[in-house]
Amino acid sequence: MKQISIIIMMLLFSISINSQTLINLKSIKGGAAGQIPYSTTSGTLTTLTSSTSLTYSNSILKINPSVVSTETRSAMPLQIGGDFITIGSSASANVTPTFIEFLKSNGAGGFRACRGTVGFLGSDEMNLSVNMDYTNGDHRYYDVTKNAIWSFLGNNATGNMGYQWVPANNPNTADIWTAYGCVPFRVDNVNQPATGKGINGFSKLTTAQINLVDGTNTATVTNTTYSLTFSGGILNQTGLKTIDSRLSSSLGNINYNSGTGTGNDLNLITPFSVNSGVTAINALSYSTTTGYHVGVYSLAEDGNVNVGLIGKSARAKASTTNIGVIGVATNTNATAPVQIGGFFGLTGVADALPASLASSALIADNGTSTSNILTLRDNATNVLTVADGGNVTSTQNISSSSKTAGIGYAVGSGSTVTQATSRTTGVTINAITGAITLVSAAGSATYQSFTVTNSAVTDKDVIIVNQKSGTDLYNVFITAIAAGSFRISYATTGGTTTEQPVFNYVVIKGQTN
Repeated sequence: MKQISIIIMMLLFSISINSQTLINLKSIKGGAAGQIPYSTTSGTLTTLTSSTSLTYSNSILKINPSVVSTETRSAMPLQIGGDFITIGSSASANVTPTFIEFLKSNGAGGFRACRGTVGFLGSDEMNLSVNMDYTNGDHRYYDVTKNAIWSFLGNNATGNMGYQWVPANNPNTADIWTAYGCVPFRVDNVNQPATGKGINGFSKLTTAQINLVDGTNTATVTNTTYSLTFSGGILNQTGLKTIDSRLSSSLGNINYNSGTGTGNDLNLITPFSVNSGVTAINALSYSTTTGYHVGVYSLAEDGNVNVGLIGKSARAKASTTNIGVIGVATNTNATAPVQIGGFFGLTGVADALPASLASSALIADNGTSTSNILTLRDNATNVLTVADGGNVTSTQNISSSSKTAGIGYAVGSGSTVTQATSRTTGVTINAITGAITLVSAAGSATYQSFTVTNSAVTDKDVIIVNQKSGTDLYNVFITAIAAGSFRISYATTGGTTTEQPVFNYVVIKGQTN
């Protein structure tokens, strides 16, 4: 007599086939051809005789044999003719799991301790498990020396899909999931409507670590592993130097450049320290070739207010310094170094900056626009403006605290002129400041005058004139100011030396309103 040992399900599980036959099986132990001995829930041993709905022949149990496969291999000891199978018992408690247990031979007439299961667990969760025993209504090891792992799909607090894991060798006297379990990977649906059609793309991935393996080096079959680790809400990376997302778009791409050509790089590097501090994101663009290398490029467009980049530091903390943006540039090379801490431009200033720029901590260029080059504000009010063309306007006092520098005109703003013919002959000098050399003649205590034609002068300006040089002492005055000219009147204190004295003048711009 052939023997069959088939464990179809655990205690109190039912199989319902086409709503015709309900068989409550506790264990099937084998029997003669055409007869199946089984034990009922009461423990009484009964022989189930073959019928048109149930046959047992050639070590194969067939349920609804008229519609099952004609396959008779002993590797398929159970065949069920039906489109679906229902497993469960209405008499069980709500917390009782419904599952099927799978055993694996140990090759020596018995079974391995580790088993596999599939079932409906919890309130709304399906599981596929290895080494997880649900018989007691909770989570236990089949084999305490091996890890327990199971995938889940359902609606519960731990997520909609993922897998759970319990390390081996923990006490097996209570629910090991509650005491020792974790969720290494989970996917949740978020922002989905309560009813109606779902929305694609709204999901949250939760994982402790991601390993990215570079398998492109097939010549040596040596893979490089990069690790992304979440710790305390911080994403840490090990070994990952670049992120390469090559987009099929006319707008360009984000990719890693090998460093010998042109392209856009997003190259993540090891964080650097600034005064023992740390940085959140470090980007590096490097190459040995000519051309621009941009660490970070950001673009904003098509909005009502478009901001390419915002730097903000606003945490309130005692005795600390908050800085929104820092721009620092250094170039210590001995050959024509240029270093610019920050460059800001308007319309007409190309992304590719001129190669002739001079070193400066800050450069502002309004390009081809007529907008201001620079505006300084105090509490939303303009206080100093550098207009298109370079005129500087201030609504407040401009003063100098230097004992030696003061406030005045820079080199290049002045000019000189020499008087011709006589001491009353007019001169032309179109500069805001300068020196006038008088014609050679004898000094006189009688006042004389001459006109200075100067396009920088308006009738609202103030002119200051002084004697720079000469043997005789001169009293010098401005006796008239008009748009484009002013008049100088002078006389000696009594000297009559024949010479060419020099008068310095300066124009101070004035207004009447």
